Formats: sequence, structure tokens, C-alpha cells
Amino acid sequence: MSDLADSSPLIVVAAALQNDQGDVLICKKDKGPLKGLWELPGGKVEAGETLVDALKRELLEELCVAVELEPEAFAEATGSVGDRLIKLIGFRGRIASGQVDLVEHSQSQWVPLDTIDLKILGPLDQELVKKW
Repeated sequence: MSDLADSSPLIVVAAALQNDQGDVLICKKDKGPLKGLWELPGGKVEAGETLVDALKRELLEELCVAVELEPEAFAEATGSVGDRLIKLIGFRGRIASGQVDLVEHSQSQWVPLDTIDLKILGPLDQELVKKW
């Protein structure tokens, strides 16, 4: 019998991408345990990847954009999502090249940080935005 508290968390990285107006990119999940909720885009870290390299890869794969990221995380949040213990690590950044083209999400939008309705975000994303 497995207990979430006894398992190592899955490391996931997320990007707090801002545009020139200071708005933040959020994306709507269309599958998985957080289906219908919005998130800061990102994904799982693969073996041998640095956190920043993993996030750059995920954003290229899922949003078709190259990004510039700050080298240090601004926040972390740990909790259960579905049946997995997740450690979400957030990095600030901006799109360096490309236009957002959704591969894994159903919608995206740029929103002012101070107007984000936390209730539409997944629980760990809520924690990252609160720590901004």
C-alpha cells in the first residue's frame, strides 16, 4: 500500500512569462486531473535535465516559443494532484521568439497579474502566483 507522504514528489517546472505590458501568460488544461483549470505553462523535468533546460524544452514543445528565463526559481509549491505528489517550481521569464501556438492546452491568455482570479488556477499554480 503506497502513501503519498512516503513517495518522492514528481518535479514539475512552470513559467511565469510576462509580456512588455507586464501581463502574465496563463493556459487552460484540456486533460488530466486539472482539466478545465488554468495554469502557468510548463511540465515535467526529465532525467539529466536542469530545471531551466526542462522548462525551455517544455515551452518549445507545448507553446512553440523560445524563452528567456531567470536562472533562479522565484517560488515552489508541493502538494497532491490527482494521485501524484508534485513539487512545482516557478521561474520568471519572457518569450524571446515565436508566437504562442497551443499544442497541449485549449486556450491561453495574457492577464494582468493583479487581476488573476486564483480560483481558476490549479492549486499549486495558485501558490506560485501568491508568492509572486
